[in-house]
Amino acid sequence: MCRIAGLAGADAVRHEQTVGAMGATHAHRGPDGTMHAAASDGQAVLSMNTLLIVDPQAMPGPYLDRDSGVLPAFNGEIYNYRQQAAAWGIPLSHRQDRGPLPGHLPPCPR
Repeated sequence: MCRIAGLAGADAVRHEQTVGAMGATHAHRGPDGTMHAAASDGQAVLSMNTLLIVDPQAMPGPYLDRDSGVLPAFNGEIYNYRQQAAAWGIPLSHRQDRGPLPGHLPPCPR
């Protein structure tokens, strides 16, 4: 039920309000929260509508990891996130299924 919208490119951050408006038009697809964020380098802006299932107290995405600059947004659930985090040696400090993602993704190819 979640929805993702975004723009990528050298000047993507200039369109942050537009991406926020894109997300707002789909708020009914993620009734638990609509957020938008820009990547640390300003080359991507994402909006995500969230339906919280795994952890009803979780923060809506997208999820900016300030240390790595990674800006993940995803649609769906990672039901085995605890097992994946353990296999990758990633400590979890919360019950959110996105826990294994930020800061632990391989770099994107250019």
